[in-house]
Amino acid sequence: MNRMQKRKPRVGILSRDFVEFACFKLRIADPLSLLAGAIDTYFYHSIERARFLGDYGFDSDEHFIASMDFFIVQRWFITHLTKPLIEQMLASGKPIVLEMDDWLPGLPPSNPMYEDNYQYVEYINWLMPQCHLVTVSTKLMAEKARSINPRVAVLRNAVSRHRVVEPMPAQDGQVVIGFAGTSTHGKDLSMIAPALTRIYSYYAGLVKFVFWGDVPQAMVGRKGVRLVPDWVMYHEYFAHLASLRLDIGLAPLSRDDFNDCKSDIKWLDYSIVGAASVVSDAPPYASLKGTGLAKVVENNPDAWFEAISELIENEVERRALATRAREQAIGACCLENVIGDYLDAWNSVLPLELRQTMPMTLGKPFLGRSSNSDQVSQLNYMRWLKNHNFREVHAEQLAERMMTVWQSHPLFNLIVLAPKEKQALLGHSITALEKQLYPHWRLLVVADWDAPDPVFSSSGQLGWARVPGMDDANAVAAAINGYIADRQADWTWLLPAGFRLQPQTLLRMGEAIHQNPDKVMVYCDSDVVSPMGERFLPAFRPDFSPDYLRSMDYIGHAGAFSTQALVRIGGVQPYPEAYSYDLTLRLLESYGPSMAAHIDDMLLSLPWVDPEFDHLGHASRQVALENHGQRCGYPVAVRPGLVTGTYHYEYQLQNDSLISIIIPNRDKLEVLEPCIEGLFDKTDYQNFELLVIDNRSEQPETLEYYQGLQQRYPDRVRILPYDAPFNFSAQCNMGVEQSRGEYVLLLNNDTEVVLGNWLTRMLATAQQPGVGAVGARLLYPEIGQVQHAGIVLGMPGALFAVAAHAFESQDINLPGYMNRAQTMQNYSAVTAACLLISKSVYQQVGGWMRPISKFGSTTSISASRCSKPDGAMSTILTR
Repeated sequence: MNRMQKRKPRVGILSRDFVEFACFKLRIADPLSLLAGAIDTYFYHSIERARFLGDYGFDSDEHFIASMDFFIVQRWFITHLTKPLIEQMLASGKPIVLEMDDWLPGLPPSNPMYEDNYQYVEYINWLMPQCHLVTVSTKLMAEKARSINPRVAVLRNAVSRHRVVEPMPAQDGQVVIGFAGTSTHGKDLSMIAPALTRIYSYYAGLVKFVFWGDVPQAMVGRKGVRLVPDWVMYHEYFAHLASLRLDIGLAPLSRDDFNDCKSDIKWLDYSIVGAASVVSDAPPYASLKGTGLAKVVENNPDAWFEAISELIENEVERRALATRAREQAIGACCLENVIGDYLDAWNSVLPLELRQTMPMTLGKPFLGRSSNSDQVSQLNYMRWLKNHNFREVHAEQLAERMMTVWQSHPLFNLIVLAPKEKQALLGHSITALEKQLYPHWRLLVVADWDAPDPVFSSSGQLGWARVPGMDDANAVAAAINGYIADRQADWTWLLPAGFRLQPQTLLRMGEAIHQNPDKVMVYCDSDVVSPMGERFLPAFRPDFSPDYLRSMDYIGHAGAFSTQALVRIGGVQPYPEAYSYDLTLRLLESYGPSMAAHIDDMLLSLPWVDPEFDHLGHASRQVALENHGQRCGYPVAVRPGLVTGTYHYEYQLQNDSLISIIIPNRDKLEVLEPCIEGLFDKTDYQNFELLVIDNRSEQPETLEYYQGLQQRYPDRVRILPYDAPFNFSAQCNMGVEQSRGEYVLLLNNDTEVVLGNWLTRMLATAQQPGVGAVGARLLYPEIGQVQHAGIVLGMPGALFAVAAHAFESQDINLPGYMNRAQTMQNYSAVTAACLLISKSVYQQVGGWMRPISKFGSTTSISASRCSKPDGAMSTILTR
């Protein structure tokens, strides 16, 4: 058999590691992706079930085992539950490779992972001697493994060049010292905590710290120390690590059998993002000693202090070390340069006729998201689905209402866009439709391939329109409009191949239409469904929010449209991957913000589309949004937002209105002065007056500052005395009464300006029709967490609270649920810590009410505003 005829071996992967986490990617997924030209990879159903695109092609364990040539079993896959499967694999005689990245038999009881993982050790020890090969990441681990099984290969941890990102330089001149790792490193960080506190004090103002994943208790709560509590999936890891802008990366490691067997992966990570590493003098980093690629130091506070100090004080050395280390990490140490070791190891267990040579062209690791790494949220969602299961009694109630209460039985045209490569997904959609309880619907397909069955031509409930190509947006839009004109129905729903409706979906839609006869759009909640039928990522949408819609297409395919309204606005326009989004925007223009009804129920499941790769959709939605702004007749700029798939929909100033900034204050000059100086020195928009409502200040320095302020800005600053016990509401009302501005900005005395355009953006938003109040995203100083990004009335908060802050204490770089922490949107209320409102509206609602509580004092006016036709809004990117 010549090389061209040799088939590729098939490997079955069995793992309990999360497929989005580093260990699975580093040790299995990325190497096999590079070797895709030599080895065919199949995941066991426990892995496929967790993948958004999971599609398991085997009908039993026996079928899976019989189809493979060898198996890779990753560390803690073996349990009492999976042992029978492993025994079947052993009985087959086919090679088993045990992959061990950590030396779990050496895990000490003091390790936080011990309680969860010691139970696997007996099964690992049972399987290890029976395997054809054990693969490990370090030589020391290989020595330990060979005492149990002599067939051991060292496959070092290495990062693919495809995952490498560019370093991000520091922004403010301070040296950034940081740690990135899991929460299991408390002992390691405590070991160097004395050195870090000395660095903190000795270099005060010259350094700042970032701790991602774990933090020594001695550093908690200090100014200039940022905590990043949330971990990310591996495909986001290096971009997020680079965003920390580390100058010095810390890799302390206490000594025990488990840690001694670890690899130098933390040095690799820091080096890739351009940080100079300080590492423990321990076996994982022994090869770095004397190389100039890292500072390798003894595990004592003095040594760590000295090493870090040298890097702080010698910028040239620090940068040179980081440059050398990065060149090594992405050069000689990259996965592409060691992939031959992986192929050799796996070839060694195969028969000669299946052994492979290195492919002419290496593959590429999958760089997107393929599963839900948050297993807790996934389990909670599965529990939620079980508790909210649609039951027979519910169907009977809806059927009775349909027959006795509904004024009509609307007919739905379900128009499905089905490119040829998604034929199988269309089959899943049709199968799900067979269970639909409501009978009044049609399935009309737009495709670039011929109908698979003549029934699509003969049945009045089905239809098939072939177009030259699904990338021809004009042809697709024409086909959809042809259905709208020729196959008349009351409602039209555009859906992708692979959608699945719940049996009650159209019944619930019909009920919502009956209850909201004036609406021209009805949308529901949705989730993601895999080809295997597993459901993920629930999107529990808010009620209709025009500004959230302008920040991202949060409705997507989940909305059905009144056909009459579609005809009125001219039907579907050629916006590829954004047909529904453009329709929603145009309906908003014609029918206003009360156009849509939201069904708060999970009625639709959609196939996974990774937003990181939806380039055509993003571009199409941005054009639709720009055209929407032009049609609305007010100046607006649209650009990509902070999160992929989001947009900055920036209103432009209509006029230079005078703003009266009102700050209640009593002494506290240490916070008041930076607040006020930021207003005058950092704020782009300067057409404002400042009114400080002074509540019995006594400190001489405060009074002196007031005097100097009025002398510097005689026509712009007024100090108004409030000679009564503290009352925030009354002080604000007094300031508004004395103000001269068209708009008033209520501002806490402890706020500081971050972005120079903050007031410009707030005013431009406040000038739009239908806007009541505008709030800003506020951050907790120094630690990079959200203080305020909107208020939700009725959401549980503090004791006796009537509302709660959304996303409070979340890291500022995290997008939040459905990207809502990084987008502008309508809210129930916004805090008066930074609130812009027109003076006329403020007076119209009667100003601040007497506070119900301290919390209530900051929400009462925006809540009052929400009861009016205009709504409260939070524009979170202004801060």
